[in-house]
Amino acid sequence: MKILAIGDPHGTLEEIRKISVDEVDLVLITGDLGDSDLVRKYYFKYEVEKGEKSWKTAISKEELQEVYTRLIDSGLKVLEHFSEKPTLFVLGNLKEFRSGRTEKAQKDFGISIPNFSKELLKMKNVKNISFKEINLNKYFNKKISLFKKKYDLIYIKE
Repeated sequence: MKILAIGDPHGTLEEIRKISVDEVDLVLITGDLGDSDLVRKYYFKYEVEKGEKSWKTAISKEELQEVYTRLIDSGLKVLEHFSEKPTLFVLGNLKEFRSGRTEKAQKDFGISIPNFSKELLKMKNVKNISFKEINLNKYFNKKISLFKKKYDLIYIKE
């Protein structure tokens, strides 16, 4: 069995598209799927440098919509690239992907953004295993758990 393990792609689609899955049986992605350049830019500009409570309220609705859209769309494209093979992933530290977060952002800020969870359901071979124990008997003949600990480290236990 050949397993492709990818860590923190951050939406780097140009690099991701160079990775062939032709000879791969399973893809594991350790999180941080989407392009977070704008998140980082606004976070440091407003929260770190200027001491604002939240960068999300310091920028315009249009900028916020662009941040969320870029982050979510690029994350989905990373997963789509690998979706012809069984692909398991954890979300990582970008909260915007977590269930209910996009709906909350739309309501709180009055913006329209892609719904990561709904789009993910369209990818039959892709599974979010964040905070879940999964049975991989069909691949390894063992049961393992992948879960997050402080600082977004991934631990595997038999």
